[in-house]
Amino acid sequence: MNFSKLEKDVLSWLYEKEEDPVIKSQIEAAKPIKRKYTSVGVWVHIDLPGNVEAVPDEYGDITAIPGPRINSSNLKCGAESAIYITNGFLDTLEIFSVKDNFPEKLDHYELVGP
Repeated sequence: MNFSKLEKDVLSWLYEKEEDPVIKSQIEAAKPIKRKYTSVGVWVHIDLPGNVEAVPDEYGDITAIPGPRINSSNLKCGAESAIYITNGFLDTLEIFSVKDNFPEKLDHYELVGP
């Protein structure tokens, strides 16, 4: 299983914006193991190698790190994204539309954010 182009682009955007070197190393090492589409988005469950370092305790048990907004002519109100860290390890990427049904394949989009 591989990340889709959109998923890769979101992870690359997060990598570029992230300052914590441990989170960056986890993003680099991430491999998708399961993808679940919902009517409004997709959950991508992530596997990491056993030798990857855990993020500091300051992040807590479950932490969401906001990703870029996704603008597309296929989504009237756009979409949002986030990665989730659970017990020190990146475990899920979520991409979800604000009001629209989210297509299983989104080819034309722009990532925007701070």
